[in-house]
Order: sequence, then C-alpha cells, then structure tokens
Amino acid sequence: MAAIAGALTAVVALLALTGSVELEPVPEVAATIDPIRRTPTSAPTTTAAPAASSTTTAPPPPQLGPAPTDWLEGLALAFVDDQEELQLFDMASGASVVGNQWATFAWPPLPDAVRILGAPNRSFAIDPSAPTDSGRISTTVHTVRLSEQNDQFGFFSETADGFEFFVGSQWGPAQNGLATAPLRAQVFPVPGRGIVLSEPDGSSQVLTVRGLEDLPTRLGRVVAATDDRLLGVHCDDLGRCVGRLVDWDLGNEVVVPVAFAANNLVSLSPNGRHLLSASTSEWGIYDIETGGFATGDPRVVPQGSVAWTIDGGRVVWVERGVVAMAAVDRDLVAFRVPGVELDPARTVADRGDMRIVSLF
Repeated sequence: MAAIAGALTAVVALLALTGSVELEPVPEVAATIDPIRRTPTSAPTTTAAPAASSTTTAPPPPQLGPAPTDWLEGLALAFVDDQEELQLFDMASGASVVGNQWATFAWPPLPDAVRILGAPNRSFAIDPSAPTDSGRISTTVHTVRLSEQNDQFGFFSETADGFEFFVGSQWGPAQNGLATAPLRAQVFPVPGRGIVLSEPDGSSQVLTVRGLEDLPTRLGRVVAATDDRLLGVHCDDLGRCVGRLVDWDLGNEVVVPVAFAANNLVSLSPNGRHLLSASTSEWGIYDIETGGFATGDPRVVPQGSVAWTIDGGRVVWVERGVVAMAAVDRDLVAFRVPGVELDPARTVADRGDMRIVSLF
C-alpha cells in the first residue's frame, strides 16, 4: 500500500480514569481462548473418552418454543454469513429480504438511517425504510461510519499478515496504511465513534477521522464496545486483573468482575445496562447496575456474534441453524424466532457483524 501522505494526529476526548480497586487473579481455565475465533486453541484438561467412530453426527438443532409475537413486530435481523453474503430477515414473518448486492464501492450519499454491516473485506448497507435496496457496497474493506456526517468513514481490510486500517470519504480510503495489527487482535467497529483496536499485548487504540490514538493504560485490553461505553480488562505484572467499564465521554468508571469481563464471549447491551458473558458451555447476563448475574438457558450457548434490540431488553444469536432469542427480564429462557429458516451449515461469519434493525 502507498505510504500516508502526511502524519496525522488525534485527540480523543476521554477523561483520565480514576479510583483504586482491588485486582482479581485471572480465573484459571483449562483451554486458552483465541480472542478472535472465540474457541479453545488447546483441548480442555479432561479424562480421555473412548475412541469414537470415524463417522460423527452433528448435534440436532435445539428444540425451542416460539418467541412471543410482540417481541418481533417491526424488526429485521441482519448478519453476514460465513459465505460473506448478507442475510436479512423480517423477524415477524420470517420472510427473507433479497437486496441489490451492489458490486462497487461507489454509492449515493447515505441517509443517516442506513446501517452498515461488515465482515472481513466485505461491507453491506441496509436501508430500513427500503430493505430491498440493501446490498453489498464493497468487496475489499469493512466500512465503519466514523461520525454523523456521511463523508467521514473508517475502513479496515484483512490479509494473511493481519489487519490494515484507513480513513477516508464514502468514495473510499484516502490515507493508506494508517495502522496495522496482527490477526490475533480484536477489532470493534463503533459507528459514530471510531474503530477500536485491542492488541494481544493488552493495549488498546481507537481510530477516528483525526487518526490513531492510544486509549488510557488503565483500561487495558478492550473486550466490548458500544457507542456509549467501553469495557476493558487490565492486568498487572503479577497477573491480577480487573474489568473496567468506562463512558466514552465522561470517563465514569464501573468495576466489572473479571470472571464476566474476561470470558470467551462478552457483549454489552446498547443501553450499557447488561453484559452477556459466555464460556464454551454456559452463559448468562450480568446486571451492571445491581451486580446480579442470571444464568442463561443451557440448551443454547452463544458462541459468536450476538445482536441486541435497541432498548437492550432482548438478545439474539444463531445456534445450529436456529435463531435464538432471550429477554433479560424473562429468566433468560431461550425462544426461537419462528419462520426464519437457516441452513445449519451456514453460520454467522467469523468477525462478522450481526444486528437487529427497526423497519419503518
């Protein structure tokens, strides 16, 4: 890639983190978790099972009751599948919406209502007012709106060597090679804020229209992000760690138990009230305001991307071809979204976005 034409500087409006907390040792786990793939990279320490047959059978889809109708009206589920194609469903009817699948990066000025989803080297635009106009806008980069203005965007692409980050207008990247990161880094696109880059060494940065800036050291490695809050895990030299939830603007700090913040999969609700935390075998939701933790339905454990309703009251994920849904005020019993039929072999893309969109 061509070198950047000039040096960029950035000022990130985050106040200094204050306050002292007691650090917790990192919980011991039997497998090392890959922060990108979200699966164990080494086998758990268990007693060896008897040799199995060479023919294996995939577990059957979970048997879940249908979700209440009033949960689904006016909502669509959008995600990028493992074939890097857009999947868009009306959640109430189950109807699949087929978009235009545009083939080039040039598109008309995007209205504020348009939502952008991405996967490695793919970007899709969704217009909730005209779902059939939704489709692919790039086959080379993952696109993120960096500000409320349509002409300010961030981009990142994935190669065999890692990630490369850019900034530019809606017509494409203007500064090449602004930053790079290894594949084991975590990347959090946060529309309206920037692209958060969480490094394996425990440091974090954010890319805005002004450039790349380090996030405060006390935040540590960012593990989840919304447009209001960042959740980080900071560890000292003795391996004692603490989870910290911080507002983007005010710097207000809330301590989150590291057992929930450093789990295999973590996801913040849009309102910042709840944290979904999952291992490979169980999950639950931590209430950030009360400190309570509710154990989730054991029949379906989120293992990849999840999506929240805008009010943060319900969460959705895909499990063995079933779209599962749970409400934070309904004991986390999982229901299926009826009518949405998915091929169990087609899953949500690794590092792919998943979102619930309000149709209007």
